[in-house]
Amino acid sequence: ISTCILSGLAKHSALGTALLVLAVHEKHGYELNYYHHSAVIDACARTCEWTRASQLFCKMTLSQVEPNRITYNAAISAFEKGSTWLEALKLFGMMRRSMVESSTVTSSSGISACEKAGKWEKALRFFGVMEQCGVEPSTITFNALISACRSDDGWERGMKLLSAMKRSEVELNRITFNSAISTCEKAGEWQKAVQFFAMMLQSKVEAGRITFSSLISACEKCAEWEKALHVFSIMAQCGLESNTITSNAAISACAKGSAWEKAFQLFGIMSKEKLLDKITFSAVISACERAGEWKKASQLLRLMVETNFETDLIILHAAMSACVKAGKWERGLRLFNMMAQSEVELDAMTFSTAISTCEKGGEWERVLDFLSVMAISQVKLDTITISSAISACGQAGQWEKALLILGMAADR
Repeated sequence: ISTCILSGLAKHSALGTALLVLAVHEKHGYELNYYHHSAVIDACARTCEWTRASQLFCKMTLSQVEPNRITYNAAISAFEKGSTWLEALKLFGMMRRSMVESSTVTSSSGISACEKAGKWEKALRFFGVMEQCGVEPSTITFNALISACRSDDGWERGMKLLSAMKRSEVELNRITFNSAISTCEKAGEWQKAVQFFAMMLQSKVEAGRITFSSLISACEKCAEWEKALHVFSIMAQCGLESNTITSNAAISACAKGSAWEKAFQLFGIMSKEKLLDKITFSAVISACERAGEWKKASQLLRLMVETNFETDLIILHAAMSACVKAGKWERGLRLFNMMAQSEVELDAMTFSTAISTCEKGGEWERVLDFLSVMAISQVKLDTITISSAISACGQAGQWEKALLILGMAADR
C-alpha cells in the first residue's frame, strides 16, 4: 500500500507529501525498501529537486538498501532535470560497478544531462558506453545526442547520428529534425538546415513553428534574406501563424541582406498584429542604416521612444550612423540629444558617433562640448573619437584646439 501511495504522489509531483509519508514510515520503524525510495526520488526528478534526490540516494545506501535499476533511473533523471551532468556520470559509473544493468531510460537521461550542460563530448562518451553494454538507443537518446552536438561543426555529427538512426530503424520525429536544423542554425549552415527540412518533409513529419524559426534564423545568419522570406511564406501556407521570434529573424535577414524595403513591409505586418518588440525595431533601424534611409531610421527611433519601447545604445548608434552617412548631421545630433535626456547611459561609441557627426557638419565648438561632457562623465576617449575631434578642429582652422585635444589624449 505504501508503495502505491508514494508512486501516486510521485506521478502527481507531490514531493512534499511523499517526503512526509517517508518520514512517518521511518519514525514508526517500518521497513523501507528500494521501491519506497525510488518513488520519492522519482518525485524529486519530476519537481527538479536534484539536491534532495542526491540526499535521499545517499541515505538509502547508508541504510544498506541496495538501489536497483528503477532507483538509478529516477536519480539520474533528477540530475538530468538539474543539468548536473557530473553527478549523472558518477551515478552511472556506480551503477556499472554495482553490476546493475542499465536501460535505455538510464542512458538517455545521462545523455540529456550532458546535453543540457553543453557537454557534447561527454554525451557521445555516454552513448559509446551504452553501445558497449548492448543497450538499444531510442528516439529520445538520439534526439538528446543531436541537441548536445550544437557547436561550430555539430551539423556533421548531426548528419552521422541521423544516418545511425535510420540504420537502427529508430523513429525520426519532429524533435529529431528540429534538433538537427537547430544544430545547423548554430553553425551557420543554412544549406544543411534546408536539406534536413527537405528530409523532414520526405519522412512525412509535420513541421512546427520551432522548425520554421530555426530555418529562418539559419538563413538570417548567412544574410540569405530571399531564402528566409521563402521559408516564412511556406510557414504561412502550412497554416502556422508567425510570432515575434520568427518575424524578427526574417526582418534581421532582410537587414543583413540590405533589403530594407522588405524589412519595412514585415515591420508593418508585425505592427498590425501587435508583435513588435525591441529586437524588431533594432533590426529595421539597422536595415535602414545599411541602406542610408536616415529618415526612416529617425522616425523609427522616435516611435520607439513615443511608444515606450526600451531603447539601447546599439539602436541609437544605427540611427545616428544613418544620419551621418547621409550628411544629415543636425538630425543626428537631435537624436543624440533626445537619447541624452532619456535614462540610457551613453558610452564612448555614442560620443564618438556624435563627435563624428559634428565633424561632418564643421561644428568644432560642439566637439569641445562633447569632450567636456565625456571628461565629466568619466567616459574614456578612444582613437576614433580623438581623430574625429582633431579633424573637426583642423578643418575649421582651430589648430590650437586640435593640439589641445592631442595633449588631452596623451595625458589619458
